[in-house]
Amino acid sequence: MKKSIFIIAAILLISVIIFSACNSFLENEGDFSGGNFPKVYSAEEGRFDVNETEFVTMKISPESGLINSDVKLIIENHTKGVLMYGTYYSVEYFDKENWMQIHLDNIAFEDIGFSLFVCETVERGFIKLSLIEENNNGKKGRYRVVKHFRLSYNFQDPWREIDSRFDLYIEFEIK
Repeated sequence: MKKSIFIIAAILLISVIIFSACNSFLENEGDFSGGNFPKVYSAEEGRFDVNETEFVTMKISPESGLINSDVKLIIENHTKGVLMYGTYYSVEYFDKENWMQIHLDNIAFEDIGFSLFVCETVERGFIKLSLIEENNNGKKGRYRVVKHFRLSYNFQDPWREIDSRFDLYIEFEIK
């Protein structure tokens, strides 16, 4: 009987501790009920118009979320050519009036070239937003990812004959 009372008391004590820890987390971080997650970053789609009918878009997925999550780049080729790019990207921070490049000290890139053909879409790469913020001394504010692209209308050897080079930007905010 004493063992049963002791076990029940121990279970109740553990339940109270867990409940109070969860309640404390919700008070500090916000209400997560019903999918109402705090928005720590939010992003806008980037678009480059090659001409009146052709364009390339790039966006971050998911468009908003927690700072410690990985985000993917989604690249869409709405041109009649071959879009070429690598894994490399740079990041800039908006400092009142100018975009300033952030040195990504602890991020490495493989030197690989990719091709995206007519009307293809791809999810590529992972960006660690927490590392971006860490490399900028924890500053909140407006950032953008900068990615370099090449476009070729030569389907036989697109890497040899480049018709256009451009940068595409995705802006996001770390709150």
